[in-house]
Amino acid sequence: MVNKSLTPDDRALNEERDAEPVIHHEPRGFSDRFALGFTKLLRVCADTFFARKYGHRAIVLETVAAVPGMVGATLQHLRCLREM
Repeated sequence: MVNKSLTPDDRALNEERDAEPVIHHEPRGFSDRFALGFTKLLRVCADTFFARKYGHRAIVLETVAAVPGMVGATLQHLRCLREM
């Protein structure tokens, strides 16, 4: 039963809250399995190295997470320069 006193934004928030999040997809090929295994290995290393220093661990993980984007942007930039 839909509550008529809710605004459309409130209904959307309720639907979003009730939706089940997708955590990740199953690995399909070799590259997916390799990436998942490598990520798990890096996580174990980070957990072991930083133990209880959660702030340091978060900073390192955020720094590492930025690398693929920077590499992609650099490759795109170089491709554009080459095509000029």
